[in-house]
Amino acid sequence: MRIPETIKTYGLILVIIVASFWFASRFIEPPPPNRITMAAGSAQGDYYRYALAYKKELAKDGVTVEIIETAGSFENIELLSSGKADAGFIQSGIVSISGEDNTERTAEDTDETTGMHSDAAVLESLGSLYYEPLWIFSRDANTTDEDIQNLTGKKIAVGSKGSGTKALALELLNINHINDPEHFIEIGGAEAVTDIQSAKVDTAIFVGRAESKNIQTLLKNQSLSLMGFARADGYTDILPYVSKVTLHEGAIDMADNIPNQDVTLLSPVAQLVTHDRFN
Repeated sequence: MRIPETIKTYGLILVIIVASFWFASRFIEPPPPNRITMAAGSAQGDYYRYALAYKKELAKDGVTVEIIETAGSFENIELLSSGKADAGFIQSGIVSISGEDNTERTAEDTDETTGMHSDAAVLESLGSLYYEPLWIFSRDANTTDEDIQNLTGKKIAVGSKGSGTKALALELLNINHINDPEHFIEIGGAEAVTDIQSAKVDTAIFVGRAESKNIQTLLKNQSLSLMGFARADGYTDILPYVSKVTLHEGAIDMADNIPNQDVTLLSPVAQLVTHDRFN
């Protein structure tokens, strides 16, 4: 059977076009998006400030960033898993990240027991951003040398619901066999600062940078004491997603010598992550 030359020509063109689309779909990455939805934390927190910085920088390349204010790491994970956010900030240890050897970092229990997350979503880290230490402030002046077990029966602000602070606080208290949920107050941020200063709670736990306003305020309050971790090496063996860091004498205020001695702290890191479907 003789095939007309025009059919041969257009048939060949069609084959080339189909082959080109197939090749592009298999081997050529799609162009980067011009709009990104980013899950941050509260508007007063470090995650949100970093989100604003990314928004400003990406705008220079024509990329629009929509920032979603959230309760913290857990809500950010939920938004990423559901595809409602393209990128977000989370605290290390909350959920396993693709490509990292952190199988020990994700507890199997729910956040009602240890506070850790057991999400199966595939998240990919775009990088670790900074240390965000754990801070335990107490109205008891005798807690400076890690008397965590003496917190039994105390009213403790453990962080707001859905926050990485609450997750790590409950994990730490659980390790020390402090399981008094009736004494755990689910507040964080500025509200927790106000409540410990007004003695509505005995102890308040925070996660954040030393430069944050809340931490600075409490470090300079002479009626409060900052708890150090004499057994930091033991904690890092049990909780591999935290590191041992030191707040050096005078680092906050040289003139007033705050703190008045080196303080050993535990610190997770802030991570920028995305889901595996994001370009």
